[in-house]
Amino acid sequence: MRFFPLLNKQTMTRHIKYNPGMCDRLIELMSDGCSVIEVAAELGVTRAAMYLWAKDPRKPEFAEAMKHGKDMSEAWWMTQGRLNINNNKFNAAVWYMNMKNRFGWSDNHNIKQSGEMIVEHRIINYAGALALLEAQKEQKLIEENIEKDIDDGNDDAGNDNDKNDTQ
Repeated sequence: MRFFPLLNKQTMTRHIKYNPGMCDRLIELMSDGCSVIEVAAELGVTRAAMYLWAKDPRKPEFAEAMKHGKDMSEAWWMTQGRLNINNNKFNAAVWYMNMKNRFGWSDNHNIKQSGEMIVEHRIINYAGALALLEAQKEQKLIEENIEKDIDDGNDDAGNDNDKNDTQ
């Protein structure tokens, strides 16, 4: 199996004629995860030539090989992700970016909403939240004591003076 021949001026300038046998090679390479540009380099043609052949109604076998090859390539890459998901050396972020760029994967941001919308606020700083709750409870107790003192007729409501000073 020969991968990616070095292209010199002769191979770059000469016109490579379509050969139906290229379909088998395309599927073989893409079954190993190769991209269209890698297959084009191996076949000694341009990516544009491959896309033209795939659109040519006189070459339906090549169009079918391209479809099948792309599916095989995506399947190979999906297998790599599945087999390596627990491998600490596997770079899942790079794998995912590859899937997004090569196979049109995307993050799903579709949000459907019907009926009433409820917004939840979550407090992340739990220590700060607890301190705030304690301060609110203390403030409420102070306010309740002031109201009780006023209702009892105590004129010193809210003052910190010791009641024993007058005795």
